[in-house]
Amino acid sequence: MIYVLFPDVSDVFIALIGMAAALYVVMYMLMFAAVIVLRKKEPNIERGYKVPAVNIVSGIGFISCALAFIMSFVPTTNEAAIPRNMYPIIVAIVVFLLGIPPFIFYAFKKISWDMRTAQEKEEKPIH
Repeated sequence: MIYVLFPDVSDVFIALIGMAAALYVVMYMLMFAAVIVLRKKEPNIERGYKVPAVNIVSGIGFISCALAFIMSFVPTTNEAAIPRNMYPIIVAIVVFLLGIPPFIFYAFKKISWDMRTAQEKEEKPIH
C-alpha cells in the first residue's frame, strides 16, 4: 500500500526495513527487561546457563536497543520520496499499528487456550 503513495520504490523499501527493525528492537527491549525482572522475582530457579552480571549485560542491551529504536525515527539522508518531517510520524504510526494486535489477542484470550494442568494453574496464576 505504501508503494502506491510514494514514487521511489527503493526509498520506500529502505523505510520499511527501518520500520521492521524498530519493531524487532521493541521485542528485544522487552526481552532484556524480562530477564532483569525474572532474575529478581525467581533468583533460585535452576537454569541451563546463568549469565554472569546479568543486570549489567541486560542493561547495556536494553540501552543499546533503546538508542537503536530512537534512531529508527531518523530518516536517511538520501530518502527523497518520503518527506523528512513526515518520516518519524509514518514510522510511529506503523510501529503503533503493528504493535496493537498482541494486546488485542491478550484482551480476547479464551480460557481454553490455557494448556497448563490444574496444579500449575494453582501454583502460578496468569494475571
